[in-house]
Amino acid sequence: MPTSDDAERILAAARQVLAEQRAGGRRRAMPQGQWRTMRRARRQRRGRGIASAAMIVLVALLAFHMVMVLVGLVIGLAFGLIVLAVLAMLMARVWRMIGGSPRRAPLPTVDTLREAPLARVVEDTQRWLDAQRRGLPAPAARSVDLIGLKLDTLSAQIGGGADLGPELAGDIRRLVGEHLPGVVSAYAAVPAALRAETHAGTSPDAQLAASLATIDGEIDALNRQLASGALDRLAVESRYLDMRYREGGSPA
Repeated sequence: MPTSDDAERILAAARQVLAEQRAGGRRRAMPQGQWRTMRRARRQRRGRGIASAAMIVLVALLAFHMVMVLVGLVIGLAFGLIVLAVLAMLMARVWRMIGGSPRRAPLPTVDTLREAPLARVVEDTQRWLDAQRRGLPAPAARSVDLIGLKLDTLSAQIGGGADLGPELAGDIRRLVGEHLPGVVSAYAAVPAALRAETHAGTSPDAQLAASLATIDGEIDALNRQLASGALDRLAVESRYLDMRYREGGSPA
């Protein structure tokens, strides 16, 4: 059984606890400065924890954003390249469907001009002359331009069904397919340093100019000969109209 001394100690302890509770618990028993220091340290620890968590979240969001940007760039670049490749293939297909750039036929030579069909002799000779024009002196180049115009007329008449007999067809082939390229190729074979020098009373430049002038006149004569039938028909039709509508007579 407890003694009277034990009872006194218990009552003293109870009084002390009651006094502490009335005074605000053990916090009041602690010095005020020490309590403030502990509270400040607790707040600092809590603030550092919140700041660390916020920094971790921010870094994670930034890293995620950068990864997504890189992925977007890679996907966008790949997608863009795919789109460009598809467009290029479509454009190539369309270009082929509409014919694309026409394949240029090989440049004729002097030998192929002699063997070409008459319907192609004039056109092939024009192409051959265009390729030789840069190597000719200025007067000869101008003569070649004028000859080219007459060859256009000749080609149109041949293609338009002009009346060509064997003799006239032979004249065209010899003049356009043989003599014209023959004189130009012979001049091109003369060294450039000797073309202006006099040889046998004349120079290669002068010989070329005279030969081109002769060929120009002969082609003009061929054009007129081919056009003579059409000119005659036009004259007949014009005379008929004059007699029928202007002179008031009745045509025979």
